[in-house]
Amino acid sequence: KSCFLLHVMVRLDNDPFLNELTVLYSSTQTTGTVYITYKQYIETKEGPAKGKRKLDQLEGECLCLVRARGPHKKISTILRGKDIIKFHMALTTIQKAHMDALKKRTKRKRGPKAQKE
Repeated sequence: KSCFLLHVMVRLDNDPFLNELTVLYSSTQTTGTVYITYKQYIETKEGPAKGKRKLDQLEGECLCLVRARGPHKKISTILRGKDIIKFHMALTTIQKAHMDALKKRTKRKRGPKAQKE
């Protein structure tokens, strides 16, 4: 008998998203991976737009959907144009702080080069 886990995507505001992302990185410190994706988000009166639309047909502000997925949790936020710089500065700080689990590459020593005769 197999057990399927249901991961529900949670939509958060920008600051709570960054806080949850920090928790997500901390929970995957020893094992696991965090994936972050960006997608253009077109908002209409009925909700998200379905299908493709041309850029000249867009009304209102273009938004960006940011998703983060860990082994047991999914979170997302909608990023507005005016918040991009502040959000990316905070995101970069969080990512740099949690990159200590990367393994350092070992350099191979090359043998003496063959001399031409």
